[in-house]
Amino acid sequence: MSKINSVLQKSFSHPGAKSSRSGGVAARIRCREAERDISSLGPDTSTWEIKDFLTFRINVLYRLLDRQLKKILSEHHDLSIAEWRVLGQLATDSPNTVRTIAAKTYMAKSQISRAAASLVRTGHARRRRDFADERSAVFAITRQGKKKYETVMRMNRERQRRLIAQLDLEERQVMFAALERLISYVRRSL
Repeated sequence: MSKINSVLQKSFSHPGAKSSRSGGVAARIRCREAERDISSLGPDTSTWEIKDFLTFRINVLYRLLDRQLKKILSEHHDLSIAEWRVLGQLATDSPNTVRTIAAKTYMAKSQISRAAASLVRTGHARRRRDFADERSAVFAITRQGKKKYETVMRMNRERQRRLIAQLDLEERQVMFAALERLISYVRRSL
């Protein structure tokens, strides 16, 4: 709020601003510039409750979608969410290390290690030593894992289609563009 007030104050008390009619044009221009500066700061969030925060709403949606996915994966495919995410990474980029998968998925290395070990036990992945780094292991998807991935992927594509169908074409375009901008904005601060 103080930044907004400061911008407004500067725009109305600009040194050299005249109170005469000739100064009116300059004052209106400064006022428009101040409005642009204020709008670039985003909405006034000073009275928001936690439930109003974008981060809270995104988290609620994320948690609900994860619960839905967890139920589908466990009931129909005998996979955990972590196993599915690792299997998906191995299906698109195999062989791969835990470190690389962690960087791409923003998951904890320990969670990926457990999921990868479980995929090896069920025959969906195989493990070998990383010859470039003796401390690390490399995981690759198996033929059985590829079949499982394709089956779950068909289900997941249908789930995504139904979810996205809740928005019309314009809403989808705006949402995806907005998400890309927000992701880029947050990445720059990390």
